[in-house]
Amino acid sequence: MEHIRDAIEKQKKNFILHNIVRLREMIRYLPQKKLDLFREIPFLIHVNSPEFPAYVKSAGDIFGVWNFENSGFAKDISTKNPHAAKLMKMPVNDPAVQAIYHIGSLGTFTQSAKSDFDFWIIIDRSRFDNNRFNALQEKLNLIIIYSRRQYSQEVSFFLHDAHNLINNQFDEGDEDEIITVPKMLIKEEFYRTFIMVSGRIPLWAVIPTDLDDETCMIWKKHALENREFIDLGMLKGIPIDEIQRGLLWQICKAPYDPVKSLIKATVTASYIEFPDKKNQIQGFFVTA
Repeated sequence: MEHIRDAIEKQKKNFILHNIVRLREMIRYLPQKKLDLFREIPFLIHVNSPEFPAYVKSAGDIFGVWNFENSGFAKDISTKNPHAAKLMKMPVNDPAVQAIYHIGSLGTFTQSAKSDFDFWIIIDRSRFDNNRFNALQEKLNLIIIYSRRQYSQEVSFFLHDAHNLINNQFDEGDEDEIITVPKMLIKEEFYRTFIMVSGRIPLWAVIPTDLDDETCMIWKKHALENREFIDLGMLKGIPIDEIQRGLLWQICKAPYDPVKSLIKATVTASYIEFPDKKNQIQGFFVTA
């Protein structure tokens, strides 16, 4: 089984390189003021201090993003703010957030000065009581208000439980869209466009998508020996009825942004040419 571990490690490096390229493209076209905000947001989620925005009084242990203190974002803000550097040294025994990903147009050819910041915040809901969960939601709402007032930037947070995502069960933040958009297409868009900001790497990024179920479980078992990874569910194919519903959704959205809808509809329609059960949504896996 050593070859599996070696392949996973190699693919982790491939993914990290891919993610760096996406981040560089995003930075290249993002105005400086909005780039400053993008760098600040994960820090504001990680800490909870009255000296920084989005402080939640008596919030307890709502703070902490898994391994954030070792990220490039943490190092960047620590060099600019001594107090932030001090906070980074505080131990976080039970981080509230397992991962932060950005989903959408940033880092793609559709990025523009008007692009929203849409973040998926991944948690383990079983480690939250109601008070902790509500406090985290309050902190995220405060960041949204801060971003709008100080930077004129629209920010959205979609709070997801990792275990629910495995079965394509999306949480409250996506309620309006889930009614219309097929759930598998939500996950498809996530895997196709996400930029990892901080936290744990989705297993999908390091495991081949064409494995049978038994072999896939073996790969997952080996990968999850490393806490760097998190299981958000695989995505091997999209049924034809889901694709058709996705196309109808884009037709409904077209009057508001016809170019964006055309691009998304074209991507969705491209899956029709594959047989239903063999329609593979390819990950980052490279066999060479």
